[in-house]
Amino acid sequence: MAQILPADGSAKKKIKLASSLFMGLAHILYLKEYLKGIFFAAIEVIFICCCPSIVRKIIDLITLGSPQPELPVKMRANSIFMLIDGILVLSIVALFVIVYILSVISAEKSYEKYCVLKHFPSQKSSLESISGTGFPVAGLSPIIVLLLIFVVVPLVFSIAVAFTNYSAPDHIPPAKTVDWVGWQNFSDLLGGKSSWSRGFGRIALWTVVWAFFSTFTCYFGGLLIAVMLRESKIKIAPVFRIIYILPYAVPTVITMLVWQYLLNGTFGTVNRTLTAFGLISKPIPW
Repeated sequence: MAQILPADGSAKKKIKLASSLFMGLAHILYLKEYLKGIFFAAIEVIFICCCPSIVRKIIDLITLGSPQPELPVKMRANSIFMLIDGILVLSIVALFVIVYILSVISAEKSYEKYCVLKHFPSQKSSLESISGTGFPVAGLSPIIVLLLIFVVVPLVFSIAVAFTNYSAPDHIPPAKTVDWVGWQNFSDLLGGKSSWSRGFGRIALWTVVWAFFSTFTCYFGGLLIAVMLRESKIKIAPVFRIIYILPYAVPTVITMLVWQYLLNGTFGTVNRTLTAFGLISKPIPW
């Protein structure tokens, strides 16, 4: 049952404290926003239920597993999988913290609106407000989650691997574990080992040269071609028209060749996959 709130702003600390103690608590107890409160509370309940798994994954991220020579290779802990799982779990925790903060901000804004109107909005107006302001959030949420999974997590994983001893042949999981080595790799790369330093210097120099000439040729080369095509005395314009069409034609041709290989009646990937799963006994002549 919602309690009566003063409309002079004096209950702001109470609202903030309740929403900080548990997600959605202020919405349910004080602000009569039951749907929003239940939504936020459900998120925290799910998170609390997942806490044992989250803690275990974070511990695995810190330790990256321990050697288990007594077990078969396939049954040993995979340090790289532990690293990926740990990064994913940390991403989920970060999202939860963001949603928690948003729930507190939402409660404060709802109370400020109550202080202005001097009454709680009706359920109909509350639903209209949620559907209006929540639609952009709901529409962008899948994109944000996909960006997190396919962009942020791989980027963080690539950075994290640089601080481990993941290398062949001594530290390739699951046969061998991977350990955190801190800045040791960078120390070896930038001066600790001469072979690594020379290799890094050559690659860095080549990267700078490639970046310079790729930018230079793309910009000034394109400008030169544009000037040449505007010149009526030059008779090579039809050649460039053909070249311009190639980026549109080549991907289609490559796609056709890929599908020709996939559906090959003798050694195609589709036939081999279906045979491996026991769905067919002999290749299908597509």
